Amino acid sequence: MSFFSMKKMGVPGKCPAHMSAWTVAEDETLIAMYPTATFREIGLRLNRSEAATRYHARQLRHAGLLQPKHIAFTLDDDRFIRRNRHSLTAKEIALLLGRSTENIYRRAKLLGVSLAKCGDSHWSTKYPDEDVELMCALRDDGMRLRDIAEKFETSPQMVSWLCNKRLMAVDAMTVDREVAQ
Repeated sequence: MSFFSMKKMGVPGKCPAHMSAWTVAEDETLIAMYPTATFREIGLRLNRSEAATRYHARQLRHAGLLQPKHIAFTLDDDRFIRRNRHSLTAKEIALLLGRSTENIYRRAKLLGVSLAKCGDSHWSTKYPDEDVELMCALRDDGMRLRDIAEKFETSPQMVSWLCNKRLMAVDAMTVDREVAQ
């Protein structure tokens, strides 16, 4: 039992007063600009908000008037990402494949591939992998950290960190192989 009843709002088939219905000309403009422009650009051209443009494009897609903008990744794209993940950044891969950086990160995650750079591949590497290997070899041969630090003109703490914690480019490839198995 209801104590009050609400009046129905609006008139079926009529656009509310605070909105304006989409015209055929606006539909044609949206369809023409859709493949190459962003929703923001289309909205500015039509004097509509980005959200309204996005929603109307979705309605047109469901009606079969627009094709989806997103292109599925191919096997060649996946191979390219796997092959170049250690040498190229996500931004560079995105430019070469004609996709957004976010798409590359998302696809790499789905493929189970890490785009992290280690050792010489990392942009802020100060000590080359060869120097780190030599430091580790000298330490394994019994040389003191202080003596190694003097040879490489760095602190003993840095030598200890490099020998114990720093990952090299080879380590990144090894981790990927272990994850794949």
